[in-house]
Amino acid sequence: VKNEGMNVWLAYAHGASLMHLDGLGLGTGLSRDDVHGTRQMAKELIKGQIPISDRDVATAGFEDELKGIDNVYSPSQNAFGVHPFFIPLGSEEIPKHTHFSLTAPTTGMNMRRVLRALQLSKPVLLEGSPGVGKTSLISALAAASGHRLVRINLSEQTDISDLMGSDLPTPADTNSESNEKSGPGHSGTIFRWCDGVLLKAIKRGDWVLLDELNLASQSVLEGLNSCLDHRANVFIPELGQTFDLPPSFRIFAAQNPLVQGGGRKGLPKSFLNRFTKVYVEALLPDDLENIMLSRFPSISPLLISKMVSFNSAVQKDVMETRAYGQLGSPWEFNLRDMFRWCELLENGGGVSPDVFADIIYMQRFRTASDRVKLSQRYTEHMESDISAQRYPEISITDTHVKVGGALLKRSIYSSDCFVQESKPHIYQSSNCAMEALAYCVQLDWPCLMVGSSSSGKSTLVKVLSESCNVRLEEVSLTSSTDVTELIGCFEQVDCTETSKHILRLLEKCHKGACQVLHGHSKFAKICRLYQTLEQKTLDASSVTEKTLPLAVSAELVNLLKDCAREDYCFSDLCGDDLTTVHDLIAIIQNYGDKATGGSHFRWVDGILVKAMERGDWLHLENANFCSASVLDRLNPIMEQGGELILAECSVSSDDQKHPHQAHRVVTRHPNFRLFLSMNPTSGEVSRAMRNRCIEISL
Repeated sequence: VKNEGMNVWLAYAHGASLMHLDGLGLGTGLSRDDVHGTRQMAKELIKGQIPISDRDVATAGFEDELKGIDNVYSPSQNAFGVHPFFIPLGSEEIPKHTHFSLTAPTTGMNMRRVLRALQLSKPVLLEGSPGVGKTSLISALAAASGHRLVRINLSEQTDISDLMGSDLPTPADTNSESNEKSGPGHSGTIFRWCDGVLLKAIKRGDWVLLDELNLASQSVLEGLNSCLDHRANVFIPELGQTFDLPPSFRIFAAQNPLVQGGGRKGLPKSFLNRFTKVYVEALLPDDLENIMLSRFPSISPLLISKMVSFNSAVQKDVMETRAYGQLGSPWEFNLRDMFRWCELLENGGGVSPDVFADIIYMQRFRTASDRVKLSQRYTEHMESDISAQRYPEISITDTHVKVGGALLKRSIYSSDCFVQESKPHIYQSSNCAMEALAYCVQLDWPCLMVGSSSSGKSTLVKVLSESCNVRLEEVSLTSSTDVTELIGCFEQVDCTETSKHILRLLEKCHKGACQVLHGHSKFAKICRLYQTLEQKTLDASSVTEKTLPLAVSAELVNLLKDCAREDYCFSDLCGDDLTTVHDLIAIIQNYGDKATGGSHFRWVDGILVKAMERGDWLHLENANFCSASVLDRLNPIMEQGGELILAECSVSSDDQKHPHQAHRVVTRHPNFRLFLSMNPTSGEVSRAMRNRCIEISL
């Protein structure tokens, strides 16, 4: 009906694939061979029902799903696709290179199935093992067709208000009309509506990817029903409005199989029926080789062929024949590992692939016998030996820290970190693990350290952070750890405690100025102002908002901020603290007047948000003690260029014509790094979480 020019038998064959065959394997637990056998028998049955005269036309892209994959069609007629399925182009600019091979055999077949699913107005559900490229496929398809993709990571902590929106407290503008209506006593905080990330995407007509769908709570799934069925709208009771889904808006959902664990649950059939289902096939060696050659053209095809062969052999040994690697299993050896290996080769400055194979593959295995068998497999495929014990050299200069082949920049100035002046004292046997850790820092990869108590997990991170002069924040997670401890929450304003915090930060910034600005023209004035501040607050422990000299503090902050704009080193050292002090002084000025009455609340960032914005390193200890729903909140920031959306906190938009509140988006500082550690005797974290990290076993 939708494609009137399409042969009726072609539509019949592809319709059967769309409704029954593309989703085979989704939620069933069937093996790959069983799925392929069932699908092939069904295709033979359908082919036998098609008249012989129409078979050549009707089976195009049906019998052989790889046929014509190379002919990706994106002409000037505003369409993108592969024959016989096309979708209209969006309004976004189409990049010349998507860094994702849509013509690799299995990837192209998966893309054709998604394009086939997009011929219906139903949402699309993709399921596949971690690392098979579910998110990457939709991201590449959105980019190639000119659509903006909004990725939403779901978890048990996700609430429907996070998606649709809610009224959030915001500082009141004393001159605003809404505040005048509120009357006296309400000048501190008022509530304003803030669109959720899904509602915002609906208004803009974007594509939305709901990642980890089977981690979401039942209330969230029920709240999505009207977006997924024939109604195609969403009603917001707080606003009393109904928002229709625009034609360009599409919903995709992705999930790992139920057997992956980590709090995943089986979804109700009534809910699954609202989706067009596509099971994402695992990538074959030919696909990996095709993708690697496309993504990393500087690496020789022969070396890539050997790397793919080795990766596939290890996956078969560990997950199919179970020849080794059973302690710590199940494992994943997939596209992520291949990407990491190639990235190391590109950034390694001529270092042997053997070193990087040790980091990516060898370091994760937990027994000596497993490592020996892995090295034997490596020798078979790569014609090289990685069994010999290595002792990478560690050296520190004024500007860099070198661990084996990894080279890290060293912060020259540090106001609160221990400055490592000599070679760090660690056991020589830990040097390989230290090198792997340093490469994780260099390439901005999350790292998961596994080992028994007192095996040196925390020590390695501390030594490396001290050597680089970087602030390290450590958090010991427990079963009672809540997500608010990591991201933050609203707290009542305590002006006395805020005043003491201002003094502590000003003292820290003054020390930083003494380190960096001693030759600056404004340094003398900074010292005089700080001396005046010290004289007026002799007893810092008893200072209050009434005894804190706000005028002197504000003048000192403004002077230091001027210096930060002129001096990069001082800005890097104290810029974030100066911003914090400026905001705290504004809080004292706005909320310190007791005449306004009432209680005032402000958002206080958690340790994760602080580290992300300041560029600190964050070490989450005992990650396996923590609830999976809390760790799932970390998923967005474990991807390259990831952002953390704080649905609990709002900020004012930059749109001057249509001012409104928006959820706060925390962008990673370039220097932010994330480390997790765990003792495996107390359990494992989910396979998906492990697959996102470089795993180092001590």
